[in-house]
Amino acid sequence: MKVTRTHLHALMLDPQRSILVADGERLSVTSPGQFLADGRGRLLITAADLRDAGVRLTRGGGRFAAGAGPIVDDLVAHVNGLLTAVQAQ
Repeated sequence: MKVTRTHLHALMLDPQRSILVADGERLSVTSPGQFLADGRGRLLITAADLRDAGVRLTRGGGRFAAGAGPIVDDLVAHVNGLLTAVQAQ
């Protein structure tokens, strides 16, 4: 299981579904309320984390804005590193 740029893009598109969760072998973009209601899984990253790191979308939301690519790549690598460590436990 690996996090991709597509997962992070999905976080930025829908303000109602703003967290990325790993649950077993599945990744999902969901709402904070649903995550708490489910009572399982591991919170990996939030849309707020992306915004705080400087990630923005183009006006239509179809792509990451100019300059966001290196930030997104660093975040993908970081989250995948954490995910690998968790899976090894």
